[in-house]
Amino acid sequence: MFTRGGDAGRRSTRTGMPRAREVASDPTRDPAGERPAPWGWRQRAALAFVVGGAFLAFLLALATRPGLPYRTDLIEHWSPDRPLHLGLGLRSGGAPMERAALAGGGWIHSVEIAELAPLPGDELRSVDFLVDVRAGDSQLGERPGKARFMHAELRDLDRGRILVSGDGTVARTEDLVEFRVPGGRKAADPGKADAAVAGGKPSRWRLEIQTRDDVSIALRCLVSPPTAEAGITNGGTMAIRIPVANSASVRWAYPHGRTTTWSDAPGMSRAGLIAALWERGSASWTFFWIVVAASMVGIGIACVPVGETARAGRLAGAAIGFLFGGFGLVHLLVTPPFMGIDEPSHVFSYHNWKGDADATHAAWELGYRTHFARMMMRPHQKFAPGDVGTKFWWFIDGPGTMDTHPALRSVLAARVWTATRGWVEGQPAGVGIWRLRWISLLAASAGIGIAGGLLARGGGGETRAPALGWWLLLVPSLPYFAMNVSNYPLLIGLWAVAGACIARMVNHATLPATTLGLFGLVFGLAVHTSVNALPMTVIVVAAMAGWFLGRENARQTTVAGEPSAVLGSRALAWLAFGVGMVVAHLASSAEYDEQLVRTIASKVPFLAGRGAWWIWLGLLGGCAVLALFEAAWAARAHRPGGASSVQWPALRVVAVMVVVGMAANLVMGPPHVPALQEAVPLWDFFPHQQRLLPSAILLQASDPNPPVGEYVSGVVRGFVGSWGPGAGDVMVSRFFWLENGYLDSLAPLWESRVLTTFFGLGIALLFWRLSSHPNRPRLVRSVAVIAGAVATAAAFAYAARVTTSTPSLHGRYLIGLYLCLLGTCFLGWKGIIVRWQTQRPMRLALWLVLPPVLLQAASLSVVFARYFGE
Repeated sequence: MFTRGGDAGRRSTRTGMPRAREVASDPTRDPAGERPAPWGWRQRAALAFVVGGAFLAFLLALATRPGLPYRTDLIEHWSPDRPLHLGLGLRSGGAPMERAALAGGGWIHSVEIAELAPLPGDELRSVDFLVDVRAGDSQLGERPGKARFMHAELRDLDRGRILVSGDGTVARTEDLVEFRVPGGRKAADPGKADAAVAGGKPSRWRLEIQTRDDVSIALRCLVSPPTAEAGITNGGTMAIRIPVANSASVRWAYPHGRTTTWSDAPGMSRAGLIAALWERGSASWTFFWIVVAASMVGIGIACVPVGETARAGRLAGAAIGFLFGGFGLVHLLVTPPFMGIDEPSHVFSYHNWKGDADATHAAWELGYRTHFARMMMRPHQKFAPGDVGTKFWWFIDGPGTMDTHPALRSVLAARVWTATRGWVEGQPAGVGIWRLRWISLLAASAGIGIAGGLLARGGGGETRAPALGWWLLLVPSLPYFAMNVSNYPLLIGLWAVAGACIARMVNHATLPATTLGLFGLVFGLAVHTSVNALPMTVIVVAAMAGWFLGRENARQTTVAGEPSAVLGSRALAWLAFGVGMVVAHLASSAEYDEQLVRTIASKVPFLAGRGAWWIWLGLLGGCAVLALFEAAWAARAHRPGGASSVQWPALRVVAVMVVVGMAANLVMGPPHVPALQEAVPLWDFFPHQQRLLPSAILLQASDPNPPVGEYVSGVVRGFVGSWGPGAGDVMVSRFFWLENGYLDSLAPLWESRVLTTFFGLGIALLFWRLSSHPNRPRLVRSVAVIAGAVATAAAFAYAARVTTSTPSLHGRYLIGLYLCLLGTCFLGWKGIIVRWQTQRPMRLALWLVLPPVLLQAASLSVVFARYFGE
């Protein structure tokens, strides 16, 4: 996996390495004739044609499927003239169903539901409720369970209608339970229509479920504050009346769920629905962009640099950039407008910041037509042909309530958006969002490509491994994160480059000054992209400290007089790192500097009253001092080499402990990281939402704002315990690996199980290899990065808990941490990659191409189903 640089032996004039070792350490050369390994353009073209064509066929199969033959609507349908319902104290919780024992064995669960607005008549297809299932009579805060229904029905007590669920239905917590009109769709006969069924005053319903299992069942609901019985102010379609103990007041629980009605709209494919959401006309527009995305994937596959050495960096960077961009383009296309992470607030903030009232109004109207308020955070809601052209309300007052002040939130994003304003200005609302997403995706893809090329370049005395950056394609949610209208795509590109630099620092004690200068530059730019980068200072400092302490015990690894000798100077590298940070500060603004200094000074009072330039120049001065130390150290005589001939069996024990720890994850699972108290409850479809309930007759869990130490400890244990074949913690793990929509659309759980196991094994392999090829400096650098990652998780948890109005910590905020750690994890697999480069190039090529494509195929299947139905 690793090779050593040194001065021994006769050196080549090309690299300064011993000539014999140069050939031996470059397995992409044939030692007999120094010819490239037999993997040329024909093989790559064939692989691109087969795999890229299969990916295209897969996308076309998903896009040509017909849209749903029915429309969905919310049961918790709020009145458009009462947009502040969330401000009235509503919280997500559950309304327990009464349960009693059946004479013949089993249990019956029942609840009466008031119909506040008449449900559809003959066109009604089904009614669905979101349920909580718990073992026995346990509280809602206990472990979720499942139950098999013996019989279940929803009965209209006033009109005699009965909707049934299939006998034998298995329901789990977070599942929708469907109650369907028996006999399928009935032909409408206006002459015989029952006026009472077709419309009229509201009715009463009774829900009854019989189970053999001893469980408790509740309906997931939004719950009102205590109010007078007559004051049903929040116009949900259905509600459950819950008396308040020792009070004349009641609470109203509005069940989460949907009604479906048959649609008479003309049939339309998913491709047509996608084009309609973007207001681009026919399905051919969708097919065009699918072909473009698949072509980008094909180009990326054709650039796979298996067996290449001279152009390994350029080819690897191009391959990874094109593959990532192709995957991201599909996410960009099939994710409806505004359904990106916080996209409404960023889009409206962009238009407000530019003073474009017309664009703001147009985007507001687009949100009505794309049914954002109906679909967000409600994965059971789909977009169907009957929805095209119809309007649905927003749940907020207006665009002004969503302003995030772009120039203060992210000065780098503000500068990028200003530079590209001419491409967006004056465009229709859908086109404007489409192009803003393109800007985000291009920025992230460029960073990913640079990171891949940087890792493929190798270094003195190291075997080139062009595939060392392929881990950047193994996070299925990263292309989704990268195409949002937000500052996060910029962070993805920057942290990907930072992660590549850290991985190279772990692998080498001496690096070109350009690498460390690039590291300083991207870190500085990240700080000017989001204050989220401030906790990342911990892992950056840890990586640099490990690199400082983990120097090889050799004077230099290059030949004096060659350009690489100067560029490889550790002293010059420290100066380059400091200069890179200072250069990054040129992108800042006075307003952002003031906010940044105020944020830092709140934790470091010594910096209060000092300007940002003082801080950055102080950092440059610190780097200069370290550079002088490195220069003095290099002037001393040292024994060449940095490795020991004695093996370190203790590191094998560490590697085994890592594997055992991951196996324990499968048995015990990680500790649960709680959600903090939010200003607006957004956790409607994930476990433990009852923590957000106000105290009342409904069951209430413990304080949603735990002590700082308890929360920090929980986050660290959840982060560390989520690696392995078990189900990782939702907040700090699964929301990073699996997110394909705004917290309401997750990829299959097996993806995170496989990937956390794969990267965790990489750490184990890293220690195992170091036990066989001992290198104390490299061990110091590796441990520094891994320990820095854990400390960074603690820093994020502390910042989230003590900062006012900070949302709950979850995977989206930890993207930088994962990107800076995964490159080091992937180093453990380098030995296998290098061996396959010469011995099994075909296997390596398939390994590089097929897993990312299969992971994205699984994720995109979820995205299509999420927005357009199964």
